[in-house]
Amino acid sequence: MKLVAATGGLGNQMFDYAFMVRLSRDNKASLFHPYKDNSKRYGHAGFQLEEIFELRPSDRKKRIGVSLFGAYWHVMRLFPKKLTPVLLGLVGMHEVKVEENFVYYPEVLQSSHTNELFMGTWQSQQYFEGAENDVRKAFVFKEELLNEPTQKFHSAIEACNAVSLHVRRDDYLSTQYAQGFGGICTKEYYQNAIAFMKKNTDSPGLFVFSDDINWCRENLGLDNATFIDCNHGDESWQDMYLMSSCKHNIIANSTFSWWGAWLNANPNKIVVAPDKWWNGLKDDVVPDEWVRINGATSL
Repeated sequence: MKLVAATGGLGNQMFDYAFMVRLSRDNKASLFHPYKDNSKRYGHAGFQLEEIFELRPSDRKKRIGVSLFGAYWHVMRLFPKKLTPVLLGLVGMHEVKVEENFVYYPEVLQSSHTNELFMGTWQSQQYFEGAENDVRKAFVFKEELLNEPTQKFHSAIEACNAVSLHVRRDDYLSTQYAQGFGGICTKEYYQNAIAFMKKNTDSPGLFVFSDDINWCRENLGLDNATFIDCNHGDESWQDMYLMSSCKHNIIANSTFSWWGAWLNANPNKIVVAPDKWWNGLKDDVVPDEWVRINGATSL
């Protein structure tokens, strides 16, 4: 039995699911929920995959296996964390972890253990290489859930050469994340990215998504841009839907806008990403065909 632990916010959950889809090509893999409750450990909106996507249900045998392991997992959590490998070994389960979530480790897909629990976020397209079509089929948004403002913005996006621009500030300014994620998607990065889009696309229409729309209005100097600020909390995923509907994308170092760009079905899309994902680390997050732009150097 292969289990991929779901963790983090929506973007991380999607990477976990995509990795599980890839594993399922060779083995009967399932997604495992380490937390029984739909808690903040899954990001501000909780665990959402099954709510917003048309995911196929697992077969009964797999559901039973996951449920039984889940019960054992929650007993394990009563013990010190250092005992986790020993307790997993008692039920024949091997834990698979990697040093960096942003780096592709090919040996992960070559493990010979029969029963494995994959703990991580597997943030590279290479972790689901060869299964891209299956991942796209899985991540089809439930459009019947779209609110009225989202539907109106979608119509506007469809009517022009739309470019999404995502700015993430709130948690990236906190002491928990600032050292790793901070200072990468600077004002200069967005200015350079916009200049690149204007140079390489015809009459681009900018649609701005952010957890700090006021900062974007006051600092990016955007004329004739559309600022989208209608989706919050449990409806935040609708911003990802709108990003994926755009013709081109300017993303932050965030899995949320990464997936918005990846799900963009335009065969001629241009995706601009920051030149690094995490300070001090060479990553494998951004696909080779996307354009990486420095946040300090003018074009």
